[in-house]
Amino acid sequence: MFMQLEKGDLIQKARAGEFDVLVHGCNCFCTMGAGIAKTIKQVFPAAYQADLATVAGDKTKLGSYSMASVEAAEKPLVIVNAYT
Repeated sequence: MFMQLEKGDLIQKARAGEFDVLVHGCNCFCTMGAGIAKTIKQVFPAAYQADLATVAGDKTKLGSYSMASVEAAEKPLVIVNAYT
């Protein structure tokens, strides 16, 4: 198995159902207020809700993740908030 690299708008590709998992780096403060996290929060609010279910500012989250399952283009999509 190998990782396939893609170019283009990640959110647009996710909404089109082009893949089944989206992983993005997320800080530990439960804001998702900048970068791609902000766009994910706006387009896939369930990902933000998963982030809010964690403790804001908890440094022990580093290296862990939260996740949300949504539907995009009538297909399942898992969004992983990777705490980096």
